[in-house]
Amino acid sequence: MVSVSDVLGTGRGALKNVVAMFFIFLSGILMAIAYYVMNFVKVAFEEVNCLIENNLFFETCQEWFLVSIYPFLDLSRILIWFSYFYIFGVVFGLFYLGYKMRRHPSLLVVHIIFSIVVTYLSIEIANIYRVLLGNEFLYSALQPFTIYNQIMLYFPAFMFFVVFISGIIGLLGIWKDRDLEKGENLSYQ
Repeated sequence: MVSVSDVLGTGRGALKNVVAMFFIFLSGILMAIAYYVMNFVKVAFEEVNCLIENNLFFETCQEWFLVSIYPFLDLSRILIWFSYFYIFGVVFGLFYLGYKMRRHPSLLVVHIIFSIVVTYLSIEIANIYRVLLGNEFLYSALQPFTIYNQIMLYFPAFMFFVVFISGIIGLLGIWKDRDLEKGENLSYQ
């Protein structure tokens, strides 16, 4: 018998698909803005020229910036990689949710319904993303994020594929559990 807590737990798991979809969208936008700001600040600091008097270590501001500020601003390239790892971490989490779905086979229908909802919402998010790319500032900020751009431009297909694979993982887990419940000996010794 399926309990109410099991249904609510699966509902929250399916709702996590929707939340993960929005986090993928927002993470790339926020990291692109941070990347753009860091590069803008670096260019602004490169234009500063001043002399530092009575200093043992530095004679100009550029020497001081070279040691103190530029190494931090050069870390902006890590944001691109962090964006990729974040997206694939979320995808792995969605696969794990599919694995956890194997408890009750009847709740596979809930997963299918949420798959349809996620695919529809991803169409809307992809359209919003295309509109955002029309903005010159966001377009220039998002240019270095090539993989993120490809994912977002084909976001409905990407999310459908991820949710579909998650459902397949859950379905295979259900079949595996049924085989183990029948008492089949799967020991290969």
